[in-house]
Amino acid sequence: MVATADPAAAVAGSQPTAGRERRGAQRWGDRLGPGTVPRSAAVSGTAPRNDSIPETPTGRLEPLLIGTTVCGGAIAAGAGHIDDLSQLVIAIVGTVLIYWVAHLHAATLAHRVEERLPFRIAIGRALEDNWLMLATALIPVVILVVGDLFGVAILTASWIALGATVALLGGYGYVAAARGGLKMTGRVLSAIGGIFVGVLIMLLKASLH
Repeated sequence: MVATADPAAAVAGSQPTAGRERRGAQRWGDRLGPGTVPRSAAVSGTAPRNDSIPETPTGRLEPLLIGTTVCGGAIAAGAGHIDDLSQLVIAIVGTVLIYWVAHLHAATLAHRVEERLPFRIAIGRALEDNWLMLATALIPVVILVVGDLFGVAILTASWIALGATVALLGGYGYVAAARGGLKMTGRVLSAIGGIFVGVLIMLLKASLH
């Protein structure tokens, strides 16, 4: 007599295995941590952003803060040594551009290593997060160009541009604190911190010229 397998027993016997697989998958997800893209999803090239992760208080203000600081440093170092406006503008934009490329490379590498994203997606996200760093060069450049049109000396216009840089750094600090939910005291202290960075740049310029 040939023994036949009981379907109910087969189903019951598979349940522990399925349960172990689910628990194993859950433990693997816990090891990956929140916001980490599994390798299988990254290889497919369709891994979405994890929108459940809250945005940092500074959000996209970080590239603005960094870019403005770098731009101010370029003005402090160049103005007074460069008498031609076009050369000064090239020095400012070129400095910000080089720093932006370095920051873009670092951000792309971080996406590649930490999230296992393909290069195309990693560099796309890095560009999306850091393009504002390039925009920071526009305000001081516009101030220098307008000052030149009205006959203002480059050295004087550079001081005006640095003053605008200090104001921007203070404003960015205040907005970042406000977005982070800090009270008025925290916002003011954050703005003072940004202004302090700008003052350091102005002291650097004063010591060089």
